[in-house]
Amino acid sequence: MSRDRIATVIANPLAAVRSDAELLDFAAHCAQSVREDSSDEALAESSRKLIVAVTALLRDWFPASDYTPLGTTTLLSMALMRGKYDSKANFSCRKTPLDLMFNQIESGEKYVKDVSGGWSWRKSSLVRGEDGARPAETKAIHECLLRTSSLGSE
Repeated sequence: MSRDRIATVIANPLAAVRSDAELLDFAAHCAQSVREDSSDEALAESSRKLIVAVTALLRDWFPASDYTPLGTTTLLSMALMRGKYDSKANFSCRKTPLDLMFNQIESGEKYVKDVSGGWSWRKSSLVRGEDGARPAETKAIHECLLRTSSLGSE
């Protein structure tokens, strides 16, 4: 590994996480830290799956500049945010912003506020960075989820 590459990895550990195998290894290490701190296997496994999902989301759907520990923290916080998104007036199914992001990838639609103040589903312009694919149209999200769950369950 070159000196520049080492400096990049030190500044941003996710720079070394590119392939699915590297992503699963990264998530397993994070889950191991949870396991050591809490001795709770269910919590560690849930953490591993959430880190796989969030890291893959960043890697595949966001600009490379967002693929950082701060980007990961931001998406993880979206899993916890409820606030105005948790009211029946705004969104009756009570999904978090992260749920809505994954739904946008799966369905190809996003939930937006209309000019009149109401909410409706509209076609999303979101595309995967690597190849420009829209998984809602290609069903790639389902293949990715199956592959990720089978690879990372050791």
